[in-house]
Amino acid sequence: MRPRAPPAPPPPPTTPATTPATTAPAGTTYPFRGVKFKIPPGWRAVNPDPAANSLCILSPSAPQDASAGDCLPHGVLLTVLDQESESWPRLPDLDSDSGWSTQPWCPAWSYSPTLARSGQIDSVGPTRSTPTVAGRAARKSQWQINCGGDAFTAQMWALPKDFVSVAAIGLKADYQPGLMTIVNTLDLSGRQAPPTEANRNDIAVSFDGLAAGQQLTAGSSAVTFSVTFRNTSQNTYGRLQPLVVTEPYPGSPPVQVVQGPNDGKLERQDGDTWRPAPMGPGSDMGYAVADQASLFSLAPGQTRKVTYRLTLGAGNGPGDMPVSAQVTLPYNGSKLTVLGEK
Repeated sequence: MRPRAPPAPPPPPTTPATTPATTAPAGTTYPFRGVKFKIPPGWRAVNPDPAANSLCILSPSAPQDASAGDCLPHGVLLTVLDQESESWPRLPDLDSDSGWSTQPWCPAWSYSPTLARSGQIDSVGPTRSTPTVAGRAARKSQWQINCGGDAFTAQMWALPKDFVSVAAIGLKADYQPGLMTIVNTLDLSGRQAPPTEANRNDIAVSFDGLAAGQQLTAGSSAVTFSVTFRNTSQNTYGRLQPLVVTEPYPGSPPVQVVQGPNDGKLERQDGDTWRPAPMGPGSDMGYAVADQASLFSLAPGQTRKVTYRLTLGAGNGPGDMPVSAQVTLPYNGSKLTVLGEK
């Protein structure tokens, strides 16, 4: 299966704006996706959605009804990714004049949207340094921003090998000690190292019920088969995504259909329900967007069997049509990290 050109990057990862916040006692160690840190006195963390990659820690004078959508400038944004991303924040942002922002906006405490739209933004920086954070070599960049006379500071830290970042954009200077408490107490000892290319074969993939050379008739009844994923590594994977598609072949219809290069229907079984799955990879990465119901976890030695059924449409011609199976980390909008394929 050959990844296609990715779509435009999504907005910065965050938790839903409606998520409530909780206040933790001063000095409380707060866990998030394998990363721990201490909550500064008076600060409060926004309860993260289980699928979120970012956590917002709000400062004491943030509005009481503030949520993750108000994190910048009212708090600190901690982002913990499983793989490299092309959406903000990312490593190249640390070297960019405008890397403190995903777009021309001004997260100042007296924020005025008209200033952002009119382009009255002056940015000086980045000023770079290489501090040690959580016992690891880190990178930090800082900018001085002026939005139509409203000045503020933007700061970003990154742990490149761990895909962990901390951003404070427009935070009041009074809360710099609290920000540094979060940064200086970061603990990654419980975080599993993110997968690399060396982990590409950590999970064995096998088919059952669909053999090489098996004859399928276009326009016929559905053929049911299963794909088994077995974790052969010593790594525990908490969120895995199965991807099964039919590939282009000489008999593919001359005009690609919406769901991919071949005509037909592919479904995945979830309990007693058959859910539609992309028939093929298509012309973009839309097929790889995770269906949350399909995600599963695998500890070392564990297996997971997923059942599919395939119906070939009458538009397919004769030939050998490959069927590909992959197990990946959930697609993050820019990169597909493969951990096993067949």
